[in-house]
Amino acid sequence: MTAAAAARSVALSVRVLRLAILFAALAAVAGCGGGAKRAEPATLKNRLLTQSDFASFTCQGPPVLTIAPRTVRQARRPPTLPHGAPCRLSLKRTLSWANPVDFTVQGVPLPETYLPSKAIDFIKKAGFEAAVGQQFASKDRSVNVQVEAIKFKSKQGARDVLGWLQARNLELPCYGSCTEIPSSFSVSGIPGAKGAKQLPQPNLPPGGEQGFTAYGVEFPIGNFLYVVEASGAPGAFTAKPIVDRAQTLYKHVSQLSSK
Repeated sequence: MTAAAAARSVALSVRVLRLAILFAALAAVAGCGGGAKRAEPATLKNRLLTQSDFASFTCQGPPVLTIAPRTVRQARRPPTLPHGAPCRLSLKRTLSWANPVDFTVQGVPLPETYLPSKAIDFIKKAGFEAAVGQQFASKDRSVNVQVEAIKFKSKQGARDVLGWLQARNLELPCYGSCTEIPSSFSVSGIPGAKGAKQLPQPNLPPGGEQGFTAYGVEFPIGNFLYVVEASGAPGAFTAKPIVDRAQTLYKHVSQLSSK
């Protein structure tokens, strides 16, 4: 072999060795997912409730509101139910969110005065990864319940959004005149849980619109945030069936990984 041929052979060997090192490095990165792997919505579906969890859900008839006779004639009221009567809720829809924009638009009930872009920015900065949800409702849609499991990159992100959601729940939902009274309530049996409610004023002013009843419970476990919230006709249900569903969800997900 001539000196020139030997030099070419050595150069070729060096190039082959460099390519081998490069491919090995790429394979190692691919094997590790290039860093922390994002959660997929499909992996969170076991963190929700089932139809059987709503078998004992109870409703009650709406309270009598003191309002002007004309408003009484115009108000559409659901049929009166006996106090604490079972009301059948069925699964109407399942939801999957892989980005913070879709989740915020479909999964977060914002006050009318709060800008969606501001909410999206907050959820994004909190480290949103993925979320799933369910919508249960009565046949006449007078009671609607939404359940959500949301995954963040960190435990702190989940807690930041918990506090942010609670603050939104305690704001008036309407842009103008509002007949709702928002307030918080304590939730037993779930560490770190926050509860909020929005109830119509007991005396509806002349010309005022009929309000609604809403209760929500949110709680964090590790990198996850869980939500059970419901809305419906005035007085259609109390806090108890919502808290009961949240406690059922907590017992289930507390046995799963928190990361």
